[in-house]
Amino acid sequence: MSFNKKYLPNKEELITILLENGSDMFYIGYVKTADVYIGSDEAIEFIDLFVNKLKVTNEEFFSLG
Repeated sequence: MSFNKKYLPNKEELITILLENGSDMFYIGYVKTADVYIGSDEAIEFIDLFVNKLKVTNEEFFSLG
């Protein structure tokens, strides 16, 4: 059994990645493949906000605002 760690960049870089790639690619790169996150509290909070928004919408989005 494997344990997949995901090292997160800072929050500003995560925002840029989401803006440039959209929610579908962001999900694949940062949520789907991770069992645990390693990074700043702000970056982890951003991932939590992303997952919450993803749960309530079926459309692709490019920002959390």
